[in-house]
Amino acid sequence: MNLIPCDKRLRTARRSSPWAWLTILTLAFRLASAATVTATLDRAEISLGESAHLGIAVQGAAMVRAPQIPAVEGLTFRYAGQQMSFQMINGAMSGSATHSYEVVPQRAGEFQIPAIAVPVGTEISRTSPLQLRVGAAASAPPPPPHA
Repeated sequence: MNLIPCDKRLRTARRSSPWAWLTILTLAFRLASAATVTATLDRAEISLGESAHLGIAVQGAAMVRAPQIPAVEGLTFRYAGQQMSFQMINGAMSGSATHSYEVVPQRAGEFQIPAIAVPVGTEISRTSPLQLRVGAAASAPPPPPHA
């Protein structure tokens, strides 16, 4: 049996680590050239006091920075996180990333979230604009009568 000292294995692992990252980055840039970008709202209509979920999905690339959301008067956008996935099937690698935002209305009204620019590799893709309708705050039900 051939045993390799522990410190030598660690040095070898450290040396190969940059190559592994370089391979992942190279694949991510190749995937980025065929990426598609979509934006979705989980609901098209909400009331004051509620929030909607905005998802920006990038299919064909997994290493995508969080896009800047254009300012929309009357709406606040809060970054909620990112989900990434990689998949290799028969030697072909694919990836996807989804950035999530919470959309909080400041007032009632009809809002248009403009197209969002998403940098993917060396190119910039744009989503389609989205519509959000915000109604007045839902009133609380009256308290039950006392017996």
